[in-house]
Amino acid sequence: MATLIGDVYQVKFFLKLAPQFGINIRHFQITAQTAPFTETDFANAISKHFASRYKPLMGMISTYFGISTQKGVAGSWVPQAVSSHSRGLGLAAGETLPAQATGLITLRDGMPGRAGRGRIYVPFPTEDHNVSGVGLPSPNVAYVGLLNNLGLQMTTSVIQHVDVPAHTAQLEGQIWHRGTGFFTEILEFTSQVKWATQKRRGSYGRTNQDPF
Repeated sequence: MATLIGDVYQVKFFLKLAPQFGINIRHFQITAQTAPFTETDFANAISKHFASRYKPLMGMISTYFGISTQKGVAGSWVPQAVSSHSRGLGLAAGETLPAQATGLITLRDGMPGRAGRGRIYVPFPTEDHNVSGVGLPSPNVAYVGLLNNLGLQMTTSVIQHVDVPAHTAQLEGQIWHRGTGFFTEILEFTSQVKWATQKRRGSYGRTNQDPF
């Protein structure tokens, strides 16, 4: 099945710090493309594009693992493809912070209140990303800059076919309103200058499932 302008996809990003996976789930609408993608080419292009944004945010013993895509069809998510393109170790030096510690990007659409918000918990930062000393530990300026880069791409990005440079698609980030099934466009994001906690990133309890 080929991609079409107007299609909405659910993309799951898989990041691993053995034995646990961190999973970010985001939604995108295709607003332009130079030509349709096959589902496999589409997944490979997304994985390659976002790997370069995730890896600098992750420690060297963690791995950008890949993605899966699901297409929105008649109110449900239909599995399309998985991709491990650009899989590899994180690039950040320093000892990894406790696995539950994450960076945090908040997202907003035009709706008031909690319904208009989304969050991205970015896993596996390191001590080199951290400011310690007086007060609570917090992300340093360089790390917040990397979060900004990821947040910008989660809002609007242009992905490129991994084999054909001129073949591109524009993706607009969406907030999915689970109760109604509607989507609203992400209009702004904020990279938080504080660490968040995501317990499902830790080594306690059930291990998140390997999608591959």
